[in-house]
Order: sequence, then C-alpha cells, then structure tokens
Amino acid sequence: MIAWFEERDGDEPMVQLYQGASSIRIKATDPNLPKDCIWMIEEVYTELYGLSFNSNRSNKRKGLEDNRQGGFTWTTKRPGGFSDDHIAIFDGHILDVVSVVRYRISKGNCESLLRAYLGPNAGSRVNAGDIRRGEGLVIRSVVWFSDIRGFTRMSCHLTRTEVIDVINGVFEASNTVIQNHGGQILKFMGDGVMAIFSDVNHGFKRGSMTASQKTDLDESHGAILCHRAQKAACELHERLGQLRKEREAKGLHGVSIGIGLHYGDVSYGNVGAADRLDFTVIGKAVNLASGIENLCSKLGANVLASAQFVELLAMSECWKKRGDYEMKGIDEPVCVYEFCGTQ
Repeated sequence: MIAWFEERDGDEPMVQLYQGASSIRIKATDPNLPKDCIWMIEEVYTELYGLSFNSNRSNKRKGLEDNRQGGFTWTTKRPGGFSDDHIAIFDGHILDVVSVVRYRISKGNCESLLRAYLGPNAGSRVNAGDIRRGEGLVIRSVVWFSDIRGFTRMSCHLTRTEVIDVINGVFEASNTVIQNHGGQILKFMGDGVMAIFSDVNHGFKRGSMTASQKTDLDESHGAILCHRAQKAACELHERLGQLRKEREAKGLHGVSIGIGLHYGDVSYGNVGAADRLDFTVIGKAVNLASGIENLCSKLGANVLASAQFVELLAMSECWKKRGDYEMKGIDEPVCVYEFCGTQ
C-alpha cells in the first residue's frame, strides 16, 4: 500500500511515519494494536511493516528530497509475520520503489495539468508526444463558439472580483454541459468558449477526406454529433437561465450567452512558434462558427447554426431560417438558422 497523508494525531501506521518514525512493525498480536489495524485480525493478517518516503534510507540519493509526506506499508498472513530477510529486501529496495512511485505521480500530475488546460483529448495527445509544429489531423466535427452577451459593458460596471465570478460561473456550467454531451472545450477566450464535438474513433484522418468519405461519415456519425451539440446548447441555456434567476434574486448581475454552431472539417493539431505552441483547431469551419456566433446579438438569438449543421438533424423543424449573411473571410453569403425548439 502507498499513501499520502496530512498532519494529525493518532497511532495509525501512517501517522506514526509522519511523526518521524522511519519504519514501523505492527503485529496482530500486539496488546496495543492501533484501532486502524483491527482489520488485520479480522482478515487474518499477522504483521504490517511500513517505511517512510522521507526516511534516511529513502533519501540517500540526490534528487529524491522534497517536502511530500507519505509512506509504504506491506502486510502478510505468514505465520509469525515477516522474516528478517523480508525486511532486508524492503529496506534494500526502498530507493527503487520511491523513484518509480514519484515518477508515476509526476507523470500523472503532468497529464492532469495538460487535460485541464488543453482538454481531455488534446491533453492526452500532447502528453503522448503529439507536439510537432504543423502536425495534426483533419477531423469532421461540430465547432461551437459562445460568449457572454454585453460583456464589455458589464465589465465596466462590475469590480474585478465580480467579473471573474460571472465568467467562472458561465465557464463552469459550459464545461459541465459540453463534456456531458461528448464535446470538449479547447479554449476559454476572454468571455468566450471554443469547443468541438467529434468522435475519436471516426472522422480523424492525417490527410484530407474524399467527398465519398465525408458523405459516409456524415450519414453515420455527423447527425449524432450535431444532435449532441444541439442538446448541449439547450441544456446550457436552461442552466444559465436558472443561474441568472438565482443571481438576480441576490441582487447580482445576471448573464446570458449566444451560441454559434457549424459542422465541417477542421485541422486539429499544433500551430505556433518553435518554442511556443498551441494545440487547437483552425480552418474555414472554425471561421464560420465564429462568424455565426457573432450574429447572435444582431439577430437577438440564443442559438444560431449553419445550414450544414441543421441539414444533418432529423429535427430540422426546430430551426427557423434567418437569412443569408456576409461574413469576413467567407466568399459566399452564409445561410443561418435560429433554434426555436425545446430540445
């Protein structure tokens, strides 16, 4: 067993190690058996042996010293407990065990940080070594953009703490809902969110896709992705509506958001400078989704989407055409639909 522990009083094995014991031996027959070790009798264990991470034996080698507190324990059902040879093996290999455990913990912390800052899939890819600039995949996905309505004006009237509280509330709700419906947030941008809905088992390709491949993929998976994104958009507006009521009831500033959705190809991978990379999505589909989201305030809409997105949904009657609009960087007017359904 391995465990980290916090400072506290008691006679439990890990507390004894924390309080300075470099090692402990506890037999089930001890008259003062710690309450934390009663299970040894119940499960017929005869002895417990423990070593501290920070014992002299485990800190002999340069580079292992730190302030982390923890220890290892071993138990046996062998009659009479551990032999002197067993104890010698534990003591003789504690450096190796500590080195391996600390490496695994460091590796796990690194992956957790990458997933927290880049998103689950992107973080895992970077952690696995997908870090070459310009390297990436073409993926068929839903691109999601959203931001807080009237944020600039709001930020001029609220304190820094109040603004951060508003943003964190919206981002927390956005992340929960998007992840629950199979999407992942790639960026928090000021008051905005960029996310994608994709299938990690389908639609990922090193090069571009043929028209036939796209058609097959859209028919088998595109509609599923669009439906997930639509449900996420609806649920998020419901959550934020409830949050707005709760905040306003407390005399706090309420917020609402606009969401833009598009389905298409994006380049998913590393871009940037040689010593400063960003794992993101780029391409026409990204520009379209961003442009559509920018129309939300102008059209007074909560959720807008492209024709490509709406056409893949069996519930297209829930969408109302709002017209064709010119968008920066896009050669032809973009047909935009507003969601008017309830799911």
